[in-house]
Amino acid sequence: MDINRLKNYDIPALRALYESVGWVNYLKDDERFARMFSKSLACYGAFEGDTLIGLVRLVGDGEHILYIQDILVNPDYQTMGTGKALMQRALEDFSHVRQKVLITDLADTHVHAFYTTLGFVRSQDKNIVCFVKFD
Repeated sequence: MDINRLKNYDIPALRALYESVGWVNYLKDDERFARMFSKSLACYGAFEGDTLIGLVRLVGDGEHILYIQDILVNPDYQTMGTGKALMQRALEDFSHVRQKVLITDLADTHVHAFYTTLGFVRSQDKNIVCFVKFD
């Protein structure tokens, strides 16, 4: 497996990856889907040969705040260290950024353990609160 920072975006391969994990809300508008990559701070892809098997997408200013917006791995390659390798590469490249944030589903407890192994803590454990607004 190779981890590469993406400079060009193979939209059909990215679409297939998002479909493989059921993240279909991203796929409702092809133009917006393509634009989200070019407007991201950075994207890293995990490749098995020429096949895209995982992705981490980052947004933010890259200096003081970094949001891990998307981390996804094709189900056929989950539990093989792909997500960990993606996150480690992204966190290494942006180690100078003080505040790193990600939001995930409350019920998705198996990913909570994954993020904990990477040094993330729940916001309430840092005596802070997170607010979100979805339209």
